[in-house]
Amino acid sequence: MWAGFTLWYSAAACAYLCDRNVIGQGSRCHPKTKVITSSFPSPPTLSQTALNLSLRHLPHTLCVCYFWFMENEQQIRLLVENWASAARAQNYDGVMAFHHPDIVMYDVPPPFQSKGLDAYKKTWQTFFDCPQNNTGIFDILELNITAGNDVAFCFAHMQCASVDNQKPDDYLQFRLTIGFKKIDGQWWFMHEHHSVPGV
Repeated sequence: MWAGFTLWYSAAACAYLCDRNVIGQGSRCHPKTKVITSSFPSPPTLSQTALNLSLRHLPHTLCVCYFWFMENEQQIRLLVENWASAARAQNYDGVMAFHHPDIVMYDVPPPFQSKGLDAYKKTWQTFFDCPQNNTGIFDILELNITAGNDVAFCFAHMQCASVDNQKPDDYLQFRLTIGFKKIDGQWWFMHEHHSVPGV
């Protein structure tokens, strides 16, 4: 009985994601990306196309269900890994996912700060529109997470590369700090700070 219910709900949840183009047709996520979400309609309102897609993407939805049982630190880690994977794939939807409308971004290039989702997206447009950055290299080398019940932060050693710098010794090493806030059970990116040491 429970196995049947889990299978049905997993398929329904996956169809919900397909309806919203989170997974399925048109997805440009990195192959190892796990799609996650925090809420589903009850009962789901599903299109036939989404139901058909649900069977194809059932393994992804099982990851969704598993996400609900993760510790806070594990949830944060998965969010950051998915975000970095989306950056590698130049997937705007993946990069913007779970970023709060009041996100504040401190980036390496100007401006001094970017407030709100529109401004945040522009920082990625600058990065993605540069052909030199289309290398698929945007890697987490070390990730440290501290998570409470409703506030968390992480800092990471990251690397990216340009077309002209394909040797690992030439990759740009940069620092990443992210602040999170849990709202109604979902973790949100509230602040990002990308930086390099001053010369």
